Amino acid sequence: MSSKYDPKSYRVYLSISKDKHILVEGKDDKYLIEKLCQDFLANNNQHTTILVDSAENLVKGDESIEFANNREKVKFIADSINGKPYSNSFLGFVDRELDKFAWDYECISELQDIINSHDIIERLVLSRGHSIENYIFDLSILCEVLGILTTTTNANQCIDLFKETFQATLRIACAVGLAATKAKVLSKVNSTIDYKLLEISSPADVVFNFDDWVKKLVARKISTTQAQDLRLHYNIYNQQVARTSISLVRWICHGHIGYDFLRALYERCVLKLCPRTQEETKELSVISWVPKEKMLYGFINCWVKKSLQDQCDYPKAIFELLGIG
Repeated sequence: MSSKYDPKSYRVYLSISKDKHILVEGKDDKYLIEKLCQDFLANNNQHTTILVDSAENLVKGDESIEFANNREKVKFIADSINGKPYSNSFLGFVDRELDKFAWDYECISELQDIINSHDIIERLVLSRGHSIENYIFDLSILCEVLGILTTTTNANQCIDLFKETFQATLRIACAVGLAATKAKVLSKVNSTIDYKLLEISSPADVVFNFDDWVKKLVARKISTTQAQDLRLHYNIYNQQVARTSISLVRWICHGHIGYDFLRALYERCVLKLCPRTQEETKELSVISWVPKEKMLYGFINCWVKKSLQDQCDYPKAIFELLGIG
């Protein structure tokens, strides 16, 4: 399907389709859910066809409604299909973001996950954590894939150091994401995290160069007031996150920011263990050459494999709601 559908025409398309459909936000979500469905069906000897549609590529607004983002498209479609004769063959899947997390420090003293599970609203399933990246914030997944991708001679030592510094880095990423959300500068954060902002000062201690990071955001035109607010929020969230269980940190952490931090951490681990300074560029290239998206898909593949062996959380509700398995 090359053309985009408005909500009405998309519903017509679904009503005449003989297949089951899952509507997701964008291409990364499509890859994850498609891979999960294909492997689930194969493992369970199911011959059902599940088509995973991307709202980014398939759905547009019409004269009566304009969507702010792809998430709103999926939510609107799922709500409008609920109760239709063909609704049992359709569901929407979206990032949970901070929905049903208690996170605003002006309202609560401790971070909380109010539901501790996937949220299900009629024909809509929300991810377990902030976004799909949170599924891979698991050391068994990360280290397995990094071990395959890395060709440095110090790979084992790098992974050991990554394991020791993983929790500290994920906590920093969590505080950064919450602070950026609170300061309303989240749109400026994309692709600002790199290994140069991290230092490993002891085996389990990671230092984040907050000032250098803020300079990047100022270059992207955040105001002086926003920069000051960001510092205040970060300091407060740093304290809150330090008191929070790593399980909750894993799920409430902003998915894209968390992923960027963990990739940057591994690059920093490679550099720290590089035998000679003049070899740093060569050593770093053994991991940084892997495109960000390709690496993410490698982590997703590993997550799917472990999920279907009941080793990881995954959205089982999508199969239950579609009457499969």
